[in-house]
Amino acid sequence: MNRAQALRTIMFAAPAEMALVRRDAVAAALLVQAARAAADSPAEVPLREAATICRTLDLVDAGPDASAARKVVLALTRIALHEAGEAGL
Repeated sequence: MNRAQALRTIMFAAPAEMALVRRDAVAAALLVQAARAAADSPAEVPLREAATICRTLDLVDAGPDASAARKVVLALTRIALHEAGEAGL
């Protein structure tokens, strides 16, 4: 992953993280874009998995299942952000 790819990944993954925290429905689309930006890098796998979970489940719901899934997606997103940050240094 070069610096430009790392920056693009962070530019899409960071707003996705905030959308997840706010329980915004746009999080899934942002995660898909971040996964595309992270293609062929260590950050791609966690972002793709996070996007899949986000599209499969309704994370906007306030129930305990959605809350647990949202925490998993947030953790995967933060892992990807860390990977992109490390690669961009």
